[in-house]
Amino acid sequence: MSYGILPYMTSIDDLKSIWNCKIQIGARDVRTQMEEKLGYQFLPRETSTDWLKRFNIEMKKNQGYPDFRSHVAMQDLFNGEITYSKSPWIYSYLLEGIVFNLSQDYFRKVAAEFKVEFPNIPLRTEDFKPTNDFLDYQYSRLLLKSCLKACHLPNSEWYPCDLSIINELPSSLPMPIPEADDFPFVSSIYHKDLRKVIQNINFDKFSLESKEQMNLWFNKADSEGRDLILFIY
Repeated sequence: MSYGILPYMTSIDDLKSIWNCKIQIGARDVRTQMEEKLGYQFLPRETSTDWLKRFNIEMKKNQGYPDFRSHVAMQDLFNGEITYSKSPWIYSYLLEGIVFNLSQDYFRKVAAEFKVEFPNIPLRTEDFKPTNDFLDYQYSRLLLKSCLKACHLPNSEWYPCDLSIINELPSSLPMPIPEADDFPFVSSIYHKDLRKVIQNINFDKFSLESKEQMNLWFNKADSEGRDLILFIY
């Protein structure tokens, strides 16, 4: 089995605000409640029920947990409780889904701002071929702002990866969910700590390409004023 790193730019404080926020899933659309109560978008444009259904299927079929109920696990986060205490890894996977959606909404925000500034540059790479150095620079800037594919940073050099990288990263969760016994491993790094963490990583065991790609993650999060969360599984 191969393990790899999925890196995301996000806001750790936004994630912390989800824990024990007292939103009720069954009352109204969760995304609307999150926007009203917490002041930011949280779930994709589709209904929250659809997203939770997909997560439910993933846990039941692909992760082998037939008794899992995604809405119960999500409500746990909103209530500041833990129902599946014997399977703590569930909450780490759920956390990644939340981080993905927050990253997705951040991408929409920066892409919309870029589109206002440069209305003639489309958002899809296959629709545009730069015609001069200035446009090439601006388009490169757009691609960098997009958090790239799937709303996480590029990870080709870290999937698969040498698991010894875990020893170089701080183990920290952005909310008080239980740590998984093994995987996913989660490393939450505040913006203010990015440079300190990357400077302390010993890259002797890893390739130059791996080092450059991880430096890209940290530099990008630093320049965007975002925190960085890494999931390894």
